[in-house]
Amino acid sequence: MNKMSIGENIKEIRILRHYTQSYVAKQLKMSTTAYGNIERDKVKELSIFKLVQIADVFGVSVVNLIDFDHYKYSIGAKLTGKTKLIAEPPKKADQTQTIKEYFDKLTTTIVETGQEIIYMIKTQERQITKKLVATLSLESKKK
Repeated sequence: MNKMSIGENIKEIRILRHYTQSYVAKQLKMSTTAYGNIERDKVKELSIFKLVQIADVFGVSVVNLIDFDHYKYSIGAKLTGKTKLIAEPPKKADQTQTIKEYFDKLTTTIVETGQEIIYMIKTQERQITKKLVATLSLESKKK
């Protein structure tokens, strides 16, 4: 089963709560477009502070935003006939582990991106150096 992104999880929970994007955006004191970008994973950086705010609006934990299990919710709702989003709150240790895993993944992404940027800078630096050497060689031959 494919893991959904945080934005997809947020959207799924919003729909299950029967909230509109406009309503959630107003609760978060942001534009509907900005909130929609969160659901579509179009934001470059989603802070833990914003995740806590969103979780508060939905009445769930941050862990549910990061690791929402739609299948588990659907089965639970069918068995109990209730539309309660979370049957029991996750244990604090589980929340801590999930948040740690999220930040580990985020840290890895940042490090990999930084390495890619360094590689691109070094590549450009080599190209500029070659051009500069070629230009200086031509100028010294003219003299």
